[in-house]
Amino acid sequence: MNEKILITTGIKKKKKNSIYLGKWCFKIKNRKLDFSNFNILPYHWDNRSKLLKDSYYLDELYEYILKILSKKLNSIHDVNYPISYWRILIGMWLGHFIQIVFDRWSMIDIAVKNEKNLVYENLHQKKENFIPNDCLVFVHMYQSDAWNEHLYDIIINNSFKKKFIFLKKKKKNILILKKKIRILSSVYSFFLKKYNNFFFLKNNFFFHSTYLPKLDEINLQFHLRQFPTIWRSDTIPIFEINKKYRSWNLNENLVCKNRFEKFLIKILPTYMPRSYLEGFKILEKKSDKSFPRYPGAIFTSNSYAYDDFFKIWAAKKSIKKIPIIIGQHGGHMGTCLFGFYLTHQFKISNFFLTWGWKEVKKNYPLVNLLLDKKNLIKSKNDLKNKKKIILVLTGWPKFSYHISAQPISVQYIDYLKDIFKFNSYLNEKVKQNLIVKEYFQNFDWIDKNLIKKEFKNIEIYDGKKKLKEFYKISKLIISTSNSTSFLESMALNIPTILFFNPVHSELNKSAKKQFLELKRVGIYHETAESAANHLVKIENNICEWWFSHKLQVVRLNFCKKYSIFSDKKVSILKNFFYKLKQK
Repeated sequence: MNEKILITTGIKKKKKNSIYLGKWCFKIKNRKLDFSNFNILPYHWDNRSKLLKDSYYLDELYEYILKILSKKLNSIHDVNYPISYWRILIGMWLGHFIQIVFDRWSMIDIAVKNEKNLVYENLHQKKENFIPNDCLVFVHMYQSDAWNEHLYDIIINNSFKKKFIFLKKKKKNILILKKKIRILSSVYSFFLKKYNNFFFLKNNFFFHSTYLPKLDEINLQFHLRQFPTIWRSDTIPIFEINKKYRSWNLNENLVCKNRFEKFLIKILPTYMPRSYLEGFKILEKKSDKSFPRYPGAIFTSNSYAYDDFFKIWAAKKSIKKIPIIIGQHGGHMGTCLFGFYLTHQFKISNFFLTWGWKEVKKNYPLVNLLLDKKNLIKSKNDLKNKKKIILVLTGWPKFSYHISAQPISVQYIDYLKDIFKFNSYLNEKVKQNLIVKEYFQNFDWIDKNLIKKEFKNIEIYDGKKKLKEFYKISKLIISTSNSTSFLESMALNIPTILFFNPVHSELNKSAKKQFLELKRVGIYHETAESAANHLVKIENNICEWWFSHKLQVVRLNFCKKYSIFSDKKVSILKNFFYKLKQK
């Protein structure tokens, strides 16, 4: 019998006769990124047609479960909140959870269909250790080997047990993520809350994690004739698990179409964050006291996602018809073909403020919230003393967490290969002025020395330094993904080259036309070789290339739709809020 041991994450030791569920089982150390010596299963979402089809299916399943789950939570907590309330509070977690479980379940399904005589070693961890305290803790958990190893354990033992030969049971302690209580942060929030509540008047606009520079946010509040207040959420306490809140299921109300759905609804009550069950009443009461009682409207760009303290308050205010305004905070929004994040924001907001694009009724194209006029390039003279070329890298977690028209999971390795190819096509003259800006996270996947090995004798920054700190020395920005950095440099008129693989970053129909124009003038490239060759070609006359009439027309047309710059940003926002007040 030719037995093969299935390795599901990087926690388990590599053994002879092993088969690996994915490349996420390995720490990426080798510049060649060669995995040909290992028996690795194909990743199901490398088929991007399947990814798109699955996105439709999972969106539909999400809506179905949310409807049933909202009723169940109303019953558990003895409330009668509409589905819109629960969408704001639990929607981000639920969407992530459904898509994550589907991805892991699908990979085990592929394993048992492709291989016979699979051997598996259970780690038998206590499930209580993997129940997140709140949505933010969940984010840290799903990126870890420990949490995913546990999830694979329960998938195999619940849905595929007959397909495996099990090694002798053994217990092994693996990393358990615990939430830290930040005492200084809590003290700071206490005094900030006292100050805010003293100055915040009834019907003032409430601003929370707006994505605006702090000075712009303060200035905006002055223009709106309200005293500037800067709110932050309190630290969420750690809630003890109480089985009475988890002794329920959705089977009686929900009709399952397949084995995956049966498994999903079986484990959902167990792994729901404690803030939605055990801590719900506490959080609701505490947030009511921490935030204003009568805001005129609520504006955020980030807190809608993982801040349960903010969300439970905002959800309750939404019932009272207080408008929720969400500001765009990502680069691929408006250009990508599909993405859960974007549709979720549309559904929970009354107004969605974009950086230029309008393709949905509630969209309000205003201005890029991030930009500072001091970084704007007005003419060739502004580039006169700038010599550096900044290569901006990005990163993705090794485990998928939501469906989007971007590289997912192991496709990040293809991204790295493109980065290394780009470097190999550059000549020494270009490399002398090159600076590599790493992404601020490597998700415990990439060896710290990997980039250093590839970009020898080139200045490298670890990602803690923000991109705007490089603007003073940048004669050219090279973006490597359809992201925020690209929209920033384009709007600021900083010479920019963009390259990414369109197979892993699908564009919508409207954006395709715009990117075709960018490609025509040499800004956008679909391959690393094309981008590198273009850089070598223009390196001696970047200004002439960038300030050509043809290119500037294309740039301005693109920015009008996707990244509007204005030195009157505060006035534009003020006018929006004034109009809102009059409605």
